Amino acid sequence: MGQETARRFGLGYAPGGGNFAAFLRKRGQSIPDAVEAGLVRRGGQDYFQQRLVVPIRDDRGQVLAFTGRTVLDGEPRKYVNTPETPAYTKGKVLFALDLARTAIQERGHAVLMEGQFDVIVGHQFGVGNAIASSGTALTGDQLALLRRFTDEVVLMFDNDRAGRAAAAKAIELAQDHQVRTRVARLEGEAKDPDEFLRASGSWEDVVRAAQPGWEWLLRGEVEGLNSQSPADREVGIRRIRAVLDQIKDPAQKDTYAEFAGRLFDTKAELLLAVGAPPARRPGAPAGPAAPLANGLGSPGRGNKLSNSVGYLLRASNEFSVSSIRRTSRMATAQRTCGS
Repeated sequence: MGQETARRFGLGYAPGGGNFAAFLRKRGQSIPDAVEAGLVRRGGQDYFQQRLVVPIRDDRGQVLAFTGRTVLDGEPRKYVNTPETPAYTKGKVLFALDLARTAIQERGHAVLMEGQFDVIVGHQFGVGNAIASSGTALTGDQLALLRRFTDEVVLMFDNDRAGRAAAAKAIELAQDHQVRTRVARLEGEAKDPDEFLRASGSWEDVVRAAQPGWEWLLRGEVEGLNSQSPADREVGIRRIRAVLDQIKDPAQKDTYAEFAGRLFDTKAELLLAVGAPPARRPGAPAGPAAPLANGLGSPGRGNKLSNSVGYLLRASNEFSVSSIRRTSRMATAQRTCGS
């Protein structure tokens, strides 16, 4: 990762122990407030131990929280995230939106990736409109925030069961916020955008081939089924109806019924027939969907605490960035002495 990319994203390093707690004490700051902010543990140790630290900022660039990625081999917890605080609700923030908003407006769409490091590498390789949802399924609050900058999002999720389910939920939710979706897939052996871009893959080709969300869902539901087989035909029609039932706009539903009819050699009128049996929601397990979390359990802790948390977040960012700079200088000095 280049130095300019690290600077733009504010990457830092948390050496561990009680270094940040001591840093706060020297500045006369409250350790209990730092515990409340998710920066120091109750025993007095720093929350992040020997981790690369990534600030999570709002759309204006204000630091709200952090993600810490381990630098140790064998560490079972690869990532550690700041818990939700009076300053941070993860379902209301889009990672890197502060850096991507201009490119999103210029290109007419955002690219939603699964991981923060996919986004960081994406920006380094020219995908300046990349963002992420920071460890949570896409929420209505995030879509409402994104809608201020664009009405289209390209979903770049893993092509496994969980990734497909996440994409299906995002497509359904996006229509409530007048956001159009497309689904992108990587060809070849690359398993994520990081690998794809480092291997000089063409991102323009990926975006160009991205299918509209409802079309992608319909194609996926009948993939591998033979429309001429009675058994497959029954399954396929049931799955298609499950997708069409989610589309709220009548004109759009008719359009995709016609598309599905051509795709599966079936009359659109049959797919839209009233009184069809209930169908499974595509991409979702059986049973009702779990409700999404909405905000903190105990909001409104007061301006004093919010201001204190804000200061501590800025101080933590300053500390982690200075730590990674010191580490870099030490490494340079060691190489000079050894040469």
